[in-house]
Amino acid sequence: MEFVPVNIEQQLDLCIAFRRDAYAVSYGSLDGFNTEETTAWFERLASWPDAGFYHAIKNEETIGQIEFRKNLIDDEGVRYGYINLFYLKPEFRGQGLGSELQDFIFSQLKSAKCQYVQLRYLPANSQGVAFYRKHGWKDVGEMDTRGQLAQKRIPE
Repeated sequence: MEFVPVNIEQQLDLCIAFRRDAYAVSYGSLDGFNTEETTAWFERLASWPDAGFYHAIKNEETIGQIEFRKNLIDDEGVRYGYINLFYLKPEFRGQGLGSELQDFIFSQLKSAKCQYVQLRYLPANSQGVAFYRKHGWKDVGEMDTRGQLAQKRIPE
């Protein structure tokens, strides 16, 4: 699998389609999904120098999308990363490819000297929850309206 930076001007429709599917899986419907807000998010993400915004390509097909930030600093001065989207098309889930996405993100975060990474998930995304549990993600704090915060140390 290869990871190619997203060209938002050329790939906006595909990025929105992936985000829309991820939203439906997490929330159980598209109620509340907003294309304009999503487009604005992509524009912000693409403008940040500490962001990762990639498509996952396998056999010349775009099969996934990852969005993350690195070089964030917590209250104790520790550098960390945050995953905003961890997405594979439905027909590619459950084949071990998520591990490759995670490994790529972790390599990017490790090179940025991040010590850990966080993400939020919603329990309705049962396949995602199973992946996070299998790969050692730990819940942090209580679930709120934005979902459950989970965290994992970046391997040495």
